[in-house]
Order: sequence, then C-alpha cells, then structure tokens
Amino acid sequence: MVIEVAPRPGFRAVGSYTFLDSQITRSGSPFDPALREGQSLLRRPRHSGSLRVFWDWRRFSVTSSAVVIGRRVDSDFIGLLPPLTSSPSYTKWDLGWNYRSFHGLSYFGIVENLLNKSYMEAPGFPALKLTFRAGVRIDF
Repeated sequence: MVIEVAPRPGFRAVGSYTFLDSQITRSGSPFDPALREGQSLLRRPRHSGSLRVFWDWRRFSVTSSAVVIGRRVDSDFIGLLPPLTSSPSYTKWDLGWNYRSFHGLSYFGIVENLLNKSYMEAPGFPALKLTFRAGVRIDF
C-alpha cells in the first residue's frame, strides 16, 4: 500500500507499508531451522514500511526518509550453536539537502542512519553508523 500527499506546492510525502505472508512449501534443506517447510521465506520481513518527505523551496530542497524493516527469518549458514534463525527489526532514518546555485553548481549533503542505530541488513554485514557526506555537483 502506498499513500502520497502533496498538501501544498513544494511539499510532498509518500508513505508505504508491506505485509508479506510468505511460506516455504518445499525445502531442499529440511533440517535447517531457517529453511524448513512452513517457515517464512528467508530475509523477507512480514512487516515493512517507509516514509519519505520532500520539501522544495526556491533553490533549496530537503529530503527525509525513514525505513522500518520487521523481524525476519534468517540464517548464518555456518552452523553456529545455537543456529541463527532470525534477524531483529530495525529502523533507519536519513536526511539530505541540496542547494542549487548559479551556472549549474549545486551543493549537497546527506546524513545516513541519523539515529546512529546498530543493525545488519544481512548477518555478518553490519551497516555503517551515523554517516555524513557532502559535495559539490557541476552540471553542464
């Protein structure tokens, strides 16, 4: 489900929600707890959603986005004891800006993981903590 609103010029918000009721119907690895029949599909959260807000004012724009990923079935595939069978839910919030100067020159910046949360999109691959990037773009 996606809902988009634009209550005034230069301001827009888009929200989305996904409910996924997946199930393994036949397994090639019936002894792996994360891959047994009846289990939800690997790395597919049952609940997920996002909210993105866009604001444009003259030469300046701001974008804010939040993503929420629910708990999901997962596996480390190396046989840890006890075996990893799920990954916890997480929320990620990013904030970006852009200033369009003259003659095709733009300045931009983005702060990722604004809440400085620790999470892994896949086991063994931790996401970066609070990250800031900025730069200049020249269009010609």
